[in-house]
Amino acid sequence: RIDSNSLEVLEEKSKVLEEPGKWKEDVIGPNTWTIVLYTYRDILSADKVVPTIKQFWYVSDGTDSNLLTKFVYNLYKDYPHRDLSLDDIKEATKRELPFSITRVNLETMETEDYYQCAKKTYIRGVHFIPRKTPDPSIPEELDGYLFCPVQVGTEIPEGGWTYSSEFWVFDATSISKGPICKMKNEEVKFGFTLHTSWMPEADTTDQSYKIPVREDYGEVIEGIKIKADTKFLEDFFEKNIYPHFE
Repeated sequence: RIDSNSLEVLEEKSKVLEEPGKWKEDVIGPNTWTIVLYTYRDILSADKVVPTIKQFWYVSDGTDSNLLTKFVYNLYKDYPHRDLSLDDIKEATKRELPFSITRVNLETMETEDYYQCAKKTYIRGVHFIPRKTPDPSIPEELDGYLFCPVQVGTEIPEGGWTYSSEFWVFDATSISKGPICKMKNEEVKFGFTLHTSWMPEADTTDQSYKIPVREDYGEVIEGIKIKADTKFLEDFFEKNIYPHFE
């Protein structure tokens, strides 16, 4: 704990939140498998400073057997601070643990709320949106919604999966109840949306600064040492990227 005015260290102690959950069961509960995204109230505010983060939501990506390659396994197999055995890691990866959202009370460092996704459902972003009309009965840090772009998998009879791009809204006070609203449009198709943001108002911009897409990406593609990859990317960008920006 640091006094940001004097830069003095006031307290030298910390608590690590490390939770494998009930990973051998169908409902895992709060866990810290592959944390990738997080949010809290006013995380992106342009005019409000958050002096103390009291409530914190994070997305866990679970485990994916495609990601535990030999390279990654060998990279971490001798990690000195391991709590789970390598056999447990391999078994948890084989089970393909689902995506989830967990809320942590940062004042107590305890997990207080949890939502678990169905199989092949991927949360690709998470944003706290304050309620327009504040509810005085709810603490400010909980008074709002979580907004998430989500890829939802549906198993098809002939085998394999098909995916839809959806937007889910959760009541921030109780994500365990599941999304209170789901929005979907067949014309919306997205892949990774990890670096998304939310603004309270949508408006036009007079920003004049603009980097030409062809010039920007062309320089990167030309620098690739493997010429076969360079040729593939040049053709791909000519057909699929540049026409949309010129």
